[in-house]
Amino acid sequence: MAIFKQVESGINPYAEDYMATKIAYILRPEAILSNYWGGYGFVKGTLQEVTEQFYIVRNLYHKSNYIPLRHFVLSFDPYYEYDITPFQAYQIAKKVCKIFADAQYQVIFSVHENTNHLHVHILVNTIDLTNGMLYNCDMHNFYAVRDHVKFVCNHTDYGMEIIHYFYISSLS
Repeated sequence: MAIFKQVESGINPYAEDYMATKIAYILRPEAILSNYWGGYGFVKGTLQEVTEQFYIVRNLYHKSNYIPLRHFVLSFDPYYEYDITPFQAYQIAKKVCKIFADAQYQVIFSVHENTNHLHVHILVNTIDLTNGMLYNCDMHNFYAVRDHVKFVCNHTDYGMEIIHYFYISSLS
């Protein structure tokens, strides 16, 4: 079983360092013990290099007055009959994040192993790489992403179900 949710943090999304703070959070070495992280729409490098690439897109399209990232979490039940390994969570995350890459958004994800349940953090740059259009983070799009997550999880070797999902209304 897996749980998928969109989350908002207590951090002001309009703060200049919002993207840097969120990216640093999901890439914390103490959380990604097996170093499983990746994404689409950027060149993998150091924390600073990755963060700069996200800011370049934001600045290129002059979108500094908008919420720059959407944060999703995909959690795996530690008591599920199949043990999901960090590598398997990474493979699932790559497939899940493809929906954002196909829509031309930068997306970064990491597998966190620092709690009693394996989970994946996903950050989506809300600015389209090709035209600067903003990602519409409404219920309709959330459910489309959720359906994609369900499809990916149901079509793994584990046939996982998404039992719980949460949409937390955004600040924008």
